[in-house]
Amino acid sequence: MSGVKLERTLDQWRSCSAEAMATKLSPTAIAFAIADAKHDIETLANEIDTLRTANQRLELAAQVSAQDANDAERKCQRLEGEVRALREALGQCLETMEIFRITGQVYLNGKAALAGDGGDENAS
Repeated sequence: MSGVKLERTLDQWRSCSAEAMATKLSPTAIAFAIADAKHDIETLANEIDTLRTANQRLELAAQVSAQDANDAERKCQRLEGEVRALREALGQCLETMEIFRITGQVYLNGKAALAGDGGDENAS
């Protein structure tokens, strides 16, 4: 209610007595009090509408944020699954490369032995 301008303060309205106003005030003073009350009621009703609209926007933003958070969580879970699958595939590739390395080494050793390069064992 920072921008709301009332004709009377809340304390002034609280201290008003309808009975005293009706019996002790002049008709002119009563008319001014009713005009002030009408103005303040309209002002407060407009402020309530403004606050309700702002609250609805905030609630909608919170729902959207919650949905975004849920979407992000699902995306993270999907990506974690993809990372696990990639790690598994990488592990399989490394195993295959190790098999190729060992096979290649055996092949090269066998080729060297066939070529006669294996005779160096007697020299040691």
